Amino acid sequence: MLPVGGVSEAVTMRLALGSPLREQVRWCLQGVDGPCRKCGKCFYKELIQAAVERRPLDSPMKAEHPSVRKYLKKPPYGGQEMIQYGLSRVPGIEKTVLAPALDYFDVGEEATSWLDHCYPPALEEIPEPWRAEAAAFVEANVGLMTESEVRQVETWGSGAGA
Repeated sequence: MLPVGGVSEAVTMRLALGSPLREQVRWCLQGVDGPCRKCGKCFYKELIQAAVERRPLDSPMKAEHPSVRKYLKKPPYGGQEMIQYGLSRVPGIEKTVLAPALDYFDVGEEATSWLDHCYPPALEEIPEPWRAEAAAFVEANVGLMTESEVRQVETWGSGAGA
């Protein structure tokens, strides 16, 4: 599992929320004047946003909701690295609907620190006309993964991590 575009959803969220276009950030296509707060995507993105902003989870969804229930089961499942990221960074997560998921993950921030940096080989995939500018932006605003973090990404899920 390699970060898309060299950065994780957490980095993408942080950059988007820190941009002048923050008010245009949108992921839910069901809500009319913002997120519906009822769909699985809203729950998942709320967890990431809460982690990035280091604030408590703000979701009305309960454990019975299918989109929440899947994260209460033992992994693997899609997006589990971002669930682990959220569990590691959301204050008071142990008092939320996601508390049972804490049993399945290492919730020390160092276990997901690689998600805060850019995977360097991905920069080579940027088309040449934009590569230098994009790489400079990423290096200045995100930072590149260490060799250890790169190994973590490249061996993720194999049990051969850093």
